[in-house]
Amino acid sequence: MKKIILFCAAMVAALGLNAQTVLTAEEAYNAAIALNAGDTLTDDNGQTAIVEVTAYVTDGTNGTINNGQQTFYIGQTADEAEKTLQVYKCDMPENEAAVNKGDKVKITGKLMHYVNKSGTMYVAELVKASAEVLERASVAKVDTIRDMSVCEIIEEGESLKGGQYTKEFFEITVSVDSLTYTNGTVQTFFTFCEDNHKSLQAYNAQMQDDVIAAKGDSVKIVGKITLYAQKNQVEFESPQAWVVFKAEQPKVDTIETTINEIRQVGEALEQNAVTKEVYVVRGYVDSIAVAYSEEYGNISFFITEDMGNPTYDLQVFRGQYTEDIPVGTEVIVTGNIKRYYKAPTETTEEIDMLEIVNGVVELPTETGLKEVINMPKAQKILLNGNLIIKQGNTLYNATGSEIR
Repeated sequence: MKKIILFCAAMVAALGLNAQTVLTAEEAYNAAIALNAGDTLTDDNGQTAIVEVTAYVTDGTNGTINNGQQTFYIGQTADEAEKTLQVYKCDMPENEAAVNKGDKVKITGKLMHYVNKSGTMYVAELVKASAEVLERASVAKVDTIRDMSVCEIIEEGESLKGGQYTKEFFEITVSVDSLTYTNGTVQTFFTFCEDNHKSLQAYNAQMQDDVIAAKGDSVKIVGKITLYAQKNQVEFESPQAWVVFKAEQPKVDTIETTINEIRQVGEALEQNAVTKEVYVVRGYVDSIAVAYSEEYGNISFFITEDMGNPTYDLQVFRGQYTEDIPVGTEVIVTGNIKRYYKAPTETTEEIDMLEIVNGVVELPTETGLKEVINMPKAQKILLNGNLIIKQGNTLYNATGSEIR
């Protein structure tokens, strides 16, 4: 492996990169993979290089443009399976349809070796890119499948490899069981399989006719499905969607419960299943899993009944709130219960834990932020690829067992 990387590095140096360099798809791929993970290709003067790559679109695109941008893969040929470059959120020409497999394109952008935070995905990538469509492939008829249920689509998606898209489009009309995100006419929502309560997500659905959905509405979705590997979640990614029936919005009945009772409900669920029932629970923030996001107005944290004996086995995932919440704050959370499961790999352990999803966070009016318990700040970290909670000098695994 070391020899290969040294060879690729020498190849990059031999390219004689200047302000804008023309590369083949294979040269661009090799140059990106030769970089250290997270680095961007630079020219001979140490400045970020702008490269121009003419190539063919390969499999891996969902065939839609969102906000003038599209993400897709390119290679030396349309059937290239190995040395493919991801073109991430590429600016597409105005009045041009989305590109699909076989289209010949010229891409101008920055070349990088992308790695995700957990170190589980490495991708040769073109970013800050723009596209010119040089030639359209002969249009092949793409099947649209209309006779599958939610449960069958989830089963189809679970047969995919992580990040892989179906070749076919699927059309289905579903009930919006849980609405998690709205930004203008872009929405993310879930519907559930009645048989096993597994969820199907419509991620960043492009709502048509300027009509947005509410919980209980019937919505027609058209798009390709994929498997989001990190959450083992089957989803339509950026599909088109139409509200076909607006439901009356009844008062949502909630079930007031305790953290211990949530554990009992969650442990009875199948892997990655979500309850239709909405629960209300009160507890303390015992560690921050993902910091508060001003952009999305949410925060992920672990919740406990006893700050003196935290268990780190119940996470409030992307709870909606208006500001950061310190460790030790008493909170009231309203949401659905999910049993989150991630199978073990060669480098990571199995994760089987409970989450409150689609949650809204409130502070008890009688306490607010004044009753924050003074506890060492806890953090979620990755250690050798495994999820670890650190509080003070003590480390816990994802199920709360002390490991040091």
